[in-house]
Amino acid sequence: MDYITLARQLEEELIGIRILTPDVVKQCTLSIELSRNLLTDFKEMVRKHGFKNEQQEIHFFKHIKQVPLENLVYHFELKTFEVKFPKTGRSLQKKFIAKRQKRLKSYFLTNLDFMQYVEQEKTYLDDKYYTLKYFGEYNVSHSHSYYRDPKSSSARDLSLAKLNARRRLAAYYDQRLENLGRTSKARLNGILLKWTGSATDLSELSYALKFSMAINHGNARVGAIQSALEQLFHAQSSNPYKNIGEMKQRKKSRTKFIDDMKRGLLDKMDKDES
Repeated sequence: MDYITLARQLEEELIGIRILTPDVVKQCTLSIELSRNLLTDFKEMVRKHGFKNEQQEIHFFKHIKQVPLENLVYHFELKTFEVKFPKTGRSLQKKFIAKRQKRLKSYFLTNLDFMQYVEQEKTYLDDKYYTLKYFGEYNVSHSHSYYRDPKSSSARDLSLAKLNARRRLAAYYDQRLENLGRTSKARLNGILLKWTGSATDLSELSYALKFSMAINHGNARVGAIQSALEQLFHAQSSNPYKNIGEMKQRKKSRTKFIDDMKRGLLDKMDKDES
């Protein structure tokens, strides 16, 4: 099996875990194991087969390896949060979440330059950040619990995984805090609104809203827009910056969800006028 197939297989397995395992700590334990297993497989594959060219190498570390690596970081830190989360006392619980949010804010400020590089989809340093040969020169991540093999890691693959994982954690913390402030699930006019499309569909909508200039005159971050949509529609958090990479690789329409929305609306208007 190739890298892409294995990464997609992991994504499907993680979705299955979320559906079949309601307990978050158990979800995380299973997800951590699967992510580590795939990273081990990737390590052996990189050592054995390498890459055809620099473009393939960059794509691997910037996109494909991010699937297990980001999920490892996310589920590891989410599990730590849930295990330490106070079981009683709403005031204590709110303080605990606020403290974690403060840590994330500090992390984002410290890594602002790299975050802007990622969000603005710049590529001029990709050959330094996402290839093996610059591992020692540009490696600024402290690995902690995430072992880094210089023969199968790039300088910034872990930095990117941490950034995207902590974006997801920020959305999770916001949702947990919101849940503490209400006695029942958020409803609009008595109706629960739940996203039933895919995570990529939601990211496609988020990007469309940003670049249509319809939200804050185009000044809102894609991540902020998607986080708001996830909370409104009770959607599972995902990484819009990774999802747009998948959209760009579509063989047919790269805006399939937007096209389907347009087609559905036009069909509705045609039926009303017929």
